[in-house]
Amino acid sequence: MITSIEVQAFRGVREGRLDGLSPLTILTGPNGGGKSTVLDALLVAGGADIASGAALAVQRHPGTWLGADTCYAARDGSRLTVQCEDEARFQVFLERRAAEAIPGLAGAPGPFRVIVASAAKDGQGTYRIGEVAFAADNRSHLAKPPARGPLDQPVTLVDPSLFQDLGQAWAEVVKAGRRKAVTDLLSQVVPWAGNLESLQESGGRSQLYATGDTGAVPVNLLGDGVAALLHLAIRVAPVDQGLVLVEEPEVFQHPRSLRLTAHLLLAAVERGAQVVLTTHSVELIELLVQGAGPALQDQVSLHNLALSDGRLQVARFAGDDLRYGVEQAVESLR
Repeated sequence: MITSIEVQAFRGVREGRLDGLSPLTILTGPNGGGKSTVLDALLVAGGADIASGAALAVQRHPGTWLGADTCYAARDGSRLTVQCEDEARFQVFLERRAAEAIPGLAGAPGPFRVIVASAAKDGQGTYRIGEVAFAADNRSHLAKPPARGPLDQPVTLVDPSLFQDLGQAWAEVVKAGRRKAVTDLLSQVVPWAGNLESLQESGGRSQLYATGDTGAVPVNLLGDGVAALLHLAIRVAPVDQGLVLVEEPEVFQHPRSLRLTAHLLLAAVERGAQVVLTTHSVELIELLVQGAGPALQDQVSLHNLALSDGRLQVARFAGDDLRYGVEQAVESLR
């Protein structure tokens, strides 16, 4: 489990550090306070596939032209430092360089950038991870398979802005034996559609449908709220290890659906995953803290973030202070 993350020259954060990350870590605070930056830092440095994380950290902000320039620093580069509960500590370095036309991005608009990634464990030398090339519209290309990062664990990202076809992801739910858990959730939000099926379309692509006595409907047509909840459920249901990163799961949600969202996240923690989420929802924070109960109460931490002149300011609440932290979050978010 990751217990701290330090960020230098990454996105809008010049420097900052979060300590005391827990199995369920809740990040809250005002817009522009650094919550998404921390999530992106964990996306890049929190698992074995650093190169893919570096690409996704850019691509999940699609409205930004030349997103590599806003994420990663040139010259001295960006540095992310991670510490784990076993005291292992390592660093990830990401240097932005200008590049000529990239063969793997033919037809994409320039100018082009290359992010050179490397990593080091304390007491050991730095080694090269690989390079990720970006076009100006944030399309990316890996020239060859990168090396694995020093933290050998999977990272799962759940972001409402990255809705995707869930047909393939559904197969992982079925393999994990959690089909019933997700279909039971579906029946609570769409009573007439009590099942999910991945059906093959023309061209060989699969698409996930909600099925019932009245027919079958693609889940993405059930409304943004239902689609967001199912996206969360299908991405999280198979996970029982590693890091789960969730960006504002309350987006599009009806308040009653937040109870199901809290249940999904707490269930992942009970199975052994570490969950880090950003939220502006007082209701979701309260549901998570109440739902944790005595069994999980000491595994929850609330971090109130703010950004001042590029420096990350953090107030952490856990244990006996957790309820006070929730009250402070209520005051700042309402």
